[in-house]
Amino acid sequence: METKACQRIGLNHGKVVLLFILFTFLLLLSDESFAKINKSVSLSLYTNAEKSYKELKKSKTKIKRRDKWELVINKYQLVFNKFPKSKEADESLYKIPQIYSELYHISKLKKDYDSSIDSLRKYIKKFPNGKHSSFANYKIGVIDFEDDKFNDAKKHFEKVISQNTNPKEVKDSKLKLKVIDVRLSEKKDEKDAVKEKEEKVVTVNTHEKEKEFAYVSSIKHWTTPTYTRIVISVSKPVKYIGNLLKEDPLFQKPRRLYLDLSGAKISKKLIEEPIDINDGLLKRARSGQYTLDTVRVVLDIENIKNYKVFNLEDPFRIIIDVFGEAIEAKKEEPVDSIAKEEKKPEKPIKKEKPKDTTISLAKQLGLSVKTIVIDSGHGGKDPGALGAKGIKEKDIVLKIAKLLEKKFKEKTDITVILTRRKDVFIPLEERTAIANTKKADIFVSIHVNASRNKNAAGIETYYLNLASDKGAIETAARENAISTKKISDLQIILNDLMLNSKIDESSRLAGTVQKYLVDHLNKEGKHSKNLGVKRAPFYVLIGAAMPSILVETAFITNSEDEKKLKDDKHLDVIAEGIFKGISKYIEETKVSYKTEKVK
Repeated sequence: METKACQRIGLNHGKVVLLFILFTFLLLLSDESFAKINKSVSLSLYTNAEKSYKELKKSKTKIKRRDKWELVINKYQLVFNKFPKSKEADESLYKIPQIYSELYHISKLKKDYDSSIDSLRKYIKKFPNGKHSSFANYKIGVIDFEDDKFNDAKKHFEKVISQNTNPKEVKDSKLKLKVIDVRLSEKKDEKDAVKEKEEKVVTVNTHEKEKEFAYVSSIKHWTTPTYTRIVISVSKPVKYIGNLLKEDPLFQKPRRLYLDLSGAKISKKLIEEPIDINDGLLKRARSGQYTLDTVRVVLDIENIKNYKVFNLEDPFRIIIDVFGEAIEAKKEEPVDSIAKEEKKPEKPIKKEKPKDTTISLAKQLGLSVKTIVIDSGHGGKDPGALGAKGIKEKDIVLKIAKLLEKKFKEKTDITVILTRRKDVFIPLEERTAIANTKKADIFVSIHVNASRNKNAAGIETYYLNLASDKGAIETAARENAISTKKISDLQIILNDLMLNSKIDESSRLAGTVQKYLVDHLNKEGKHSKNLGVKRAPFYVLIGAAMPSILVETAFITNSEDEKKLKDDKHLDVIAEGIFKGISKYIEETKVSYKTEKVK
């Protein structure tokens, strides 16, 4: 018979019996049995999340949709929510920051990067002694360290050392703790100094204080798929140190090359936004005020094999030359709520040029040289050397460069590029960058010499190396617009900078041009003294990836030479002599190449 209570809740006698049996069964179950059921369910949920994650990464369509990423994140979150003490909860909560990091790498949205960091902090909080706790503490420690949150970073690094699970992380944590102690000490000293000044009511001349710092005013770059030059302009000399960092898979950070400039500040003129490069070698350049008196410049690396860092003086600038193999730069697609497929415009069909049946000098020489860059020294605000009668080096050398270009165009199929075609100023490091980015096979810088000795006359040709004599030092100092003392300083680091230079080829090119230029001038009745081939550390030749020379065609300070330099016919003879010298070098290079190939 049904009771009144059963009737009120809508249960018949059979259902009551069934519930009683189920309740009794649950009471008889042991804690161990409950644990097995929980473990089975948590493992099942985790496995499902893992499966969805793998399917997402394999699908080109799903990977572009934010909702698919969020679905996977929610599945891992569910494992933690339902079974927070399980082994799968540890793994799931650790997976979430990695997924947000991958999402950020595609979306480029700051919120995804922030979510990745927040999730990693949550993992540390929920699993302070978890399987991945040491690594998570290390990553957060590095992030806090880079954000100048030294006290927070210190706690994380100390945790890494106490857990002692990864020797490299422990070693780096110890090193960073030493830096933190120094930085915190510096901050304390700064606070104490400020407090002391406030107590003494000392008025500080802010303008004079700011003068103590150097200011980073610009970051420029010139790129090719195999070479990139970065130039950091600074208002005055600073000490700098650099380091190459490995790739960071967790936060999708590429290999990075960074420079720390001490005693420096970011100029208001320099916008602290990343400079996109994306040339296959470098992704971008970034700069920021790392500490109160340190500017950090970071290059995000795509694929490089080697790099060189050096500085030039007056004005002070830091040069970073990066070398690598040509690869196609990756174009990353943003994550949208709906994947969109766009049809690529069809490329226009290129018409084939009719074959040239003429036999030019370049073709006879086997096209061993395809491109030549001719640099006319000085220009614009920099007049170069001055003659007694008022002529300027910058004007003379531009005329010679144009005459030389004309000869190559008329007599060969070689492409000729001038670094300047008019009276403009181009920094010396930019001239070398032009030659490198244009993939020149030969680089020739044309100049006119000067001397305190008014009787000095003749022709000399230089290639990059340690200075051969006092006269070479003086010439290099004048062309570099620096003191002879700084030339000596430059020679100390020159050996390392010349590793990528074509020294032997440059020496041979210099010798051939010098001989044919002097011979041709003498043949034309324009007698010139042969001062020979010399070597010196010219800024304009540093970093050149091809045979490169600097020709001093005459002495503008010599009255006889100055008269000749006013004559356009004489300048044409100079251009012809240089042309003959370069042509002979190309011919000899081709013959040498064929001989080596036969051997």
